[in-house]
Amino acid sequence: PFSYYEADQWCAAAALLASRDPAWVRPYLVAVVRNRGPRAAEYPTKHFCAAEALVAAGELDIPLEFHMANINGEPAGLRQVSLFRVGALGARASAAVPALVSELSKGDLFSTVTAIDTLAQIGPGATAAVPALKARLNDGAAVVREAAARALRKIGAEGT
Repeated sequence: PFSYYEADQWCAAAALLASRDPAWVRPYLVAVVRNRGPRAAEYPTKHFCAAEALVAAGELDIPLEFHMANINGEPAGLRQVSLFRVGALGARASAAVPALVSELSKGDLFSTVTAIDTLAQIGPGATAAVPALKARLNDGAAVVREAAARALRKIGAEGT
């Protein structure tokens, strides 16, 4: 039997509905994604799955808004997942570039590298991040320097 509290079942149902009848399921998925109530943090997987189902159904603005709120907020675990999910959107996520650039200055090594990798996945749409990435070429951590160099190559700005 279906259980609302079993994330894998909920995610499968959301994906199936989005693939079969995106117009019908869209308002329900949007409501889940935008629910920032006090109990929402207890079941974050549902929010991520609803955002992914919306992307699969061709909707980008609402999921990107959701991920940007996570990247700019707490807890750190949600921020990390959203950084990965924004990267998976590739060039379609160019609106996220300013938030990703601000993530570079938060000091957390893992978030910094993930934000840099996300900028790389966005590619040429992330040209606004070039100055911040170039500054990271002199970072004290080799992993950050290497990630910045990779990102600059993928953006097409390694020689500028």
